[in-house]
Amino acid sequence: MHNAYFDFAAPTNEPVLSYGPGTPEKAALKKQLAAYKAEEMDIPMYIGGQEVRTGKTVDIRPRMRSNISWATSTWEKPAT
Repeated sequence: MHNAYFDFAAPTNEPVLSYGPGTPEKAALKKQLAAYKAEEMDIPMYIGGQEVRTGKTVDIRPRMRSNISWATSTWEKPAT
């Protein structure tokens, strides 16, 4: 048997943004992405629980899907 009454606010969802062309949220997103791309981060390696820094730096970028060829495998040569 329950002998307590609970009163709490009904949950509400955050607003759904469209990110369509010309919207403020799209402009803010593009601005933040540009800021992330311009920022340099120092990410060390951890080997055996020890932080390792070699002084060699590389760009870390996500792969672009346009560079992936789904038509041929790496071991197949296209017909000439």
